[in-house]
Amino acid sequence: MDDKLDFLMDQRRFPRFQSSAFQGVPVRLKPLPPFFGEPTQGKLLDLSAGGMAILIEETIPKDAKLKLELTFPDHSILESNIRVCYSKAEKKEFLIGLEFLDIPDFMRNKISRMSEDFLGCENRIKKNAINICQLDCAFFSICDKHQKTKLEKELDITLQMKLNQIE
Repeated sequence: MDDKLDFLMDQRRFPRFQSSAFQGVPVRLKPLPPFFGEPTQGKLLDLSAGGMAILIEETIPKDAKLKLELTFPDHSILESNIRVCYSKAEKKEFLIGLEFLDIPDFMRNKISRMSEDFLGCENRIKKNAINICQLDCAFFSICDKHQKTKLEKELDITLQMKLNQIE
C-alpha cells in the first residue's frame, strides 16, 4: 500500500473491513441533480460506517457527489449521497474512495456493528480461539468464513428460511 493510502487509513474515524462475502456485490452510482447521465456500477472492496472503497471502470473526479445504491447479501439496502474522496488508476479500473454524506443512522449503526464484529472475529481466528463465532454477530447472516461451525451454519439456514417465509 502506498504512503497516501496509509495516511488516509490513519485519518478514518471508522474502521474499514473487507470480506469475501462482498465479492460480486454491485454498487450503483447515479449523478445527482442538476447533473445527468447513465448510472455506473462498481464492485465493493471494503466498507466502514463512514464510507467505502470500490473498483469501477471509469474515473470519477474527486469531490464529485453522487447517489449510491447497494444491496447487501442479506438483502438490506443502503442508499446514501456520497462524495468521492479518492480516485486512483488500478490497471484497467479505478479505485474510488467514497464518503457517506447522509447515511441513515440505523444503517451507519448496522455497518459499525458489522465492522466491529467482523474485526473481532478476525482477531479470534488469529488467536486460535475456541469459540470464534458469536450468535449476536451483526455479520453472522452474511458470513462465509469456513470457521463458521456446523451448528451455526444450520442455525443460519434456519434463520434464512424464517426470513424467506416472512418476505
